[in-house]
Amino acid sequence: RREGRILGRSLENGQESSLSPASWGQCSWPACSPAGKTILFVVRDGEKDAIMAMAAGDREPKRLVEGELPSAPRWDPSGKRIAYQRGPHLWIMDADGSNQWQLTTAGGIQRCPAWSPDGSAIAYCQGLSTRGPWQLCATKADATKTTFIGEPSARRVLGPDWGTYQGEGKPVRWPAKPAGVRSEPCVRAWDTGR
Repeated sequence: RREGRILGRSLENGQESSLSPASWGQCSWPACSPAGKTILFVVRDGEKDAIMAMAAGDREPKRLVEGELPSAPRWDPSGKRIAYQRGPHLWIMDADGSNQWQLTTAGGIQRCPAWSPDGSAIAYCQGLSTRGPWQLCATKADATKTTFIGEPSARRVLGPDWGTYQGEGKPVRWPAKPAGVRSEPCVRAWDTGR
């Protein structure tokens, strides 16, 4: 992303190409699919946001969903599903924009989804309001079990990221032996389940 536009850059020759037309509003949060064949990004046009997907070789991006989209969309590890924030909640949809359903239903705001490496769970940040306080949470990707990690205390939104759990050489399983979730800026490991 540069100056509100999404660009692609060749690693071979350094040439850049614009993926978002100059006439569009501000674009942000590019995310490549796991196979590297499709890129997601959010475009803000006036007061409306849209998640766009553009496959390699396409001339025009496809509009997947519109609404208030205040955090980055994320691909699942298989590239078949996308987690995203719409309004105060997290949602999941298929990669083509179909089968949209609301994942979180708690009060407050849920932001910044991060898929577990096996795609079975999503870590996220939850706040009582846009001013926080914030805490890390994780839920199974089918919304059947949610784990709240610690007490709400962070003053700004945390960006969860799944790490690896190195506890006693035992396999990592949901919910018995959780994986660590690292968060910026405190860089602490949290047990969240996987």
